[in-house]
Amino acid sequence: MKKIISLLILINVSFGFSQAQKPNNEPKVFNVERPWFTGGGLGLQFGTITNIDLSPIIGYRITDHFAIGLGGTYQYYNDKRYNPHINASMYGGRVFARYYVHYLKNFFAHAELEILNYEKFNAIGGTISDRERIWEGNPLAGIGYRQMVGEFSSMHLSVLWNFNQSPYSVYTNPLFRIGFDIQL
Repeated sequence: MKKIISLLILINVSFGFSQAQKPNNEPKVFNVERPWFTGGGLGLQFGTITNIDLSPIIGYRITDHFAIGLGGTYQYYNDKRYNPHINASMYGGRVFARYYVHYLKNFFAHAELEILNYEKFNAIGGTISDRERIWEGNPLAGIGYRQMVGEFSSMHLSVLWNFNQSPYSVYTNPLFRIGFDIQL
């Protein structure tokens, strides 16, 4: 009886080993069968200052570690601290490139050129004067971190530096962005 029980235990253990698979612990940066991706960012702020940001993107992975893309931006801004209130809309587009580091696959370098059209204004004595719409180019570069959320989507956080030194620039340094990507 001991021999039969020992034999059954041995067979049971051997079945467990025969069905075990070695997991592939090397994470893939991208699914190479799905090179296109979309996503972007959404920003909301309400209160004395209201800011709404919609920034969709579409991109293409050229290699396992390098992606390029295009995007658009629309931002609505309302500031109630001034009399009259400031209401402004900004819109524009961007081209970008991301390089995912080989050994740190969730970290990436990000570079982009964003062109925005917005109202430039000078606040003098609490009133707004000299309003005019201008186009402004913002060369941005920095680093980011991506966290996968499921098999085909991810969230990312970027810290970017604006190399436009214009006093009218809409961004202060550093610029923090949170967004998402979905593989198509």
